[in-house]
Amino acid sequence: MLLVLSVLLASCLVGRKHGATRVLPLTYVSRGTERAPGPALTPRGTSQGTSQATPLAPSAETYLIDEKLLREEADWLRSCQLPGGAIKQTPSGDRVIPYFANLAARTMAMIEPQWAKDYMNWYLEHLNRPDRWGLIGTIYDYGVRDGVLIPTGDYDSADSYASTFLSLVADYYRETGDTDFILANKDSIDLVASVVLALQEQDGLVAAKPRYRTKYLMDNSENYRGLLDWADTLAHIGFPGEAETYREAAERIYAGIQNVLFDAETGRYAWSLSWLGKRYPREGRWYPDGVSQVTLISCGLFSPESSEAKAIWEWFNSRFPGWEEGRKKDVFPWGEV
Repeated sequence: MLLVLSVLLASCLVGRKHGATRVLPLTYVSRGTERAPGPALTPRGTSQGTSQATPLAPSAETYLIDEKLLREEADWLRSCQLPGGAIKQTPSGDRVIPYFANLAARTMAMIEPQWAKDYMNWYLEHLNRPDRWGLIGTIYDYGVRDGVLIPTGDYDSADSYASTFLSLVADYYRETGDTDFILANKDSIDLVASVVLALQEQDGLVAAKPRYRTKYLMDNSENYRGLLDWADTLAHIGFPGEAETYREAAERIYAGIQNVLFDAETGRYAWSLSWLGKRYPREGRWYPDGVSQVTLISCGLFSPESSEAKAIWEWFNSRFPGWEEGRKKDVFPWGEV
């Protein structure tokens, strides 16, 4: 499995998806509540209607991280970025996987927004129109050979690549207020959002990719978050009708998770649903069954104060005692948890 090193900024969270490590900023909207603990959508340092704003850098005091360490880790993250904007798995790596790059760029948006903008431009320039399965708005993984990017012709999960990019766009907008960038690229970003809609099925859940109709709890949590993030951005820049379309799709995902993946007998959620309709819980397994429950909180389907979140958290801690001290059957740090 390919790995991306953990950039342990306080604004990052580290976990694993489909067997690899990921970096995820702590920003979400709780379902049915105001945005917390992440920042409000109104761009920092600006008022409603202002197209440009000066980004506010996260302070060491705010994030309880030593400033020198913060800069060292930021420099490491920057060293993964190629001149054209793509972000490799590691500084010396030979692979660009947009899912992980999206999550790394979400942290870049809080450190140095221009880095994230460079990456977003690269991503949008490399959208498939269409891909080999006929889906428009996806993006392939890329190999790097002698500085040249070579598409692999495949991706791990079309849905999560798209939804985490939408969350990146929202994070960038919150930090900068750069309405001009959003408007100039709106049509292309809409294509990215259309990937999630195209893969959404009648039960409300979103399949991972074309011709692979497995639906993952973790992916669908990210899809819910990404659609709402894009909806919030659209509403803020003057497209309330389009925003409502994405909000409605997000609500269908929420309903699908509740109606299809929730097991009333155990009070937990299946981590996946196969194309044959089989649900896959794994009692006692840290990943994917255990931590996928927690993504319902980290992606904002349940606010941390809700009874649902408290039940998930209590179950998780009772099932995996000592995880916070590293006593778990998994080598990854899982900062998100």
